[in-house]
Amino acid sequence: MKRSRLMGLCVMAIFAMSAVAVSSASAAPPKALIDEATVTGGTESQEARIAEKLGFEVSVVGDATWGSMTQAEFGKYQVLIAGDPTCSTLPPGLISSAPVYGPVVLGLAGGRTSAGNRVVVGTDPVYHDGGSFEAPGARGTIIREGIGYASAQSGTTGMYYDASCAGELGQPTQVLEIATALNGGPGSWTIDDEPPCGGNVSLIASNPAFSELTTESLEGWECSVHESFPTFPTEFSALAVATDTSSHPTCGVDPNTGLEACGEAYILIAGSSIVVKSEQIEMTPLESTNPVGTNHTVTAHLTSGGSPLAGQAVTFTVTGQNAGASGTCVPVGCVTDASGNVAFTYHDGNGAGEDTIKASFTDAAGSLQSATAVKYWVASTEGCSITGGSKADPFTDTTTHDKFLSEDTLHSNLTLPQHLVVRGNGKFFTLTSLTSARCIKDPTIPPNGNMFNTLSGKGIGSFGTAFGHTKPGYMFRIEIKDAGATGPDTIKLQVYNSKGVLEWTAGGPFTTPAQKETDG
Repeated sequence: MKRSRLMGLCVMAIFAMSAVAVSSASAAPPKALIDEATVTGGTESQEARIAEKLGFEVSVVGDATWGSMTQAEFGKYQVLIAGDPTCSTLPPGLISSAPVYGPVVLGLAGGRTSAGNRVVVGTDPVYHDGGSFEAPGARGTIIREGIGYASAQSGTTGMYYDASCAGELGQPTQVLEIATALNGGPGSWTIDDEPPCGGNVSLIASNPAFSELTTESLEGWECSVHESFPTFPTEFSALAVATDTSSHPTCGVDPNTGLEACGEAYILIAGSSIVVKSEQIEMTPLESTNPVGTNHTVTAHLTSGGSPLAGQAVTFTVTGQNAGASGTCVPVGCVTDASGNVAFTYHDGNGAGEDTIKASFTDAAGSLQSATAVKYWVASTEGCSITGGSKADPFTDTTTHDKFLSEDTLHSNLTLPQHLVVRGNGKFFTLTSLTSARCIKDPTIPPNGNMFNTLSGKGIGSFGTAFGHTKPGYMFRIEIKDAGATGPDTIKLQVYNSKGVLEWTAGGPFTTPAQKETDG
């Protein structure tokens, strides 16, 4: 079959439900580990309940047990969680074992070969959220979406690390010991353990995992910040800053309001798909897809007062599949030319996966300005060999229902007919074009004899509540998982607006002929 046919099958599924979690019936659930001394309520803590809702098999262990675990034991978990014990200190086992679990999270030990996503939180959301972490605008949104982000990369061990109130309660050194263990790149942490006890904060970055996190959900907590970090390693990005601090070393643009904010970072993330914008630095291309083993070039454009900023040194950092990769700059020395531009080129040496490239510089006021771009590396010459387990399978031929698409090769920049549509619950998404597609191997799904078991794609289109009332400029992400001979296969679609905010999720298992793919 042709490539356009394959993606037509994927996108043209008619959904009978929305907001259905994607999972494989035949796959063992991924595992999450929680240090009991860092949460309130043990297995009934907010952190444990959130991890369970995300589909994890949750283990809550005592701090002494955590402190005695080996790297191989930590490596069995997809996410490690040190939560908020309702505004308290860090337990001794968590601190002493940081040199043990840190390398596992960084993909250097415990059977892990790639770094997991990391979240560092300098506040106490459990103390302030009143038990609410699911309602729109809830203060506990940072816990729910933070754990979701930290746990998002299968085949790695991520970490959600909440320092709670430890910094201001006499443990600033210990807060930094753990943060340092989670850093695999250049740069170092400093801590402000007595930031103003106010509520003035701002979100300055985005990621699809943080689609419901807003400045409004973080501000006005009386004491919204208990530790802030004036400086931090280059592979981390500030997700939110405290704007009422005495120094303002980090700046960015609120993804929801478009307003610039500066302050000391207090929620930081490292890993995949981080979107950071600044009024003074811009990255191009923002997203692209290349075959594995090739080079990729991004260009940073710097301005000051609306004019090109020449002669400014820029730092480039790569996280994700090629974490820590070095590269070359034009002009040499990574200094901007007369047009305010500097290009950075690096090589994919680690195969298929996803990178975030971050460019940053310190402006004349002493504030850090940053911007990011995302790179997808795909094994495009190997094809997408996936079999299915039911006659309503998205990978079967719609005419005979018994022929598998094993010969298709996916490339970027595919275009599809504009009449393809996804509909459900009175909402409609019309596909305009597919900007990237790739096949990957999800290690959580049991082997079924195929090179790949997951198809992932991205594109743009129009979204609305009825035909004729859709608006252009929306982005979609689609993922189809093949469960093998036992089924059921699953499909998930997410639609984002131009600001990167998630507006619709639809999907579910392919189990009945009524849900089979159609030609449109």
